[in-house]
Parts: sequence; C-alpha cells; structure tokens
Amino acid sequence: SLQELRRFKTDFGGDWYFGFYPDFINQYGIRSLDSTVIIDKKGNVAYRDDTITTTEKLDGLIQELL
Repeated sequence: SLQELRRFKTDFGGDWYFGFYPDFINQYGIRSLDSTVIIDKKGNVAYRDDTITTTEKLDGLIQELL
C-alpha cells in the first residue's frame, strides 16, 4: 500500500523518488521492485527486465529511442 511505502521510506531514510500506480503496474506486468520498463513514444514497451539495470545500459537504450 502507499502507506507502507511511505513508512518504509521514512524508516530507512530514503532520499529516492517512488511511484505507486497500481494500474501501470498491472498493465505492464511489473512483478518485482527491480523491474525496469521503458516505454517508447507510441506507448509500446521498448525494454523490460526484472533485475537491476545499470545506468550505462539505460543510457544506451534511451539514446536509441530518442
């Protein structure tokens, strides 16, 4: 729940951004905290994985889509 996410962030001193959008999560089949989904300009999934994605990989993928 959103309340649990806020409590987790407070308890662990989080300085990160997070989003809680159940419709988005369901639409794109997100199953883990480390899920990465990149959506192109047409709304299609251009990339997805359920593991940690490096910044180098993300940068390359985003540059390809721009």
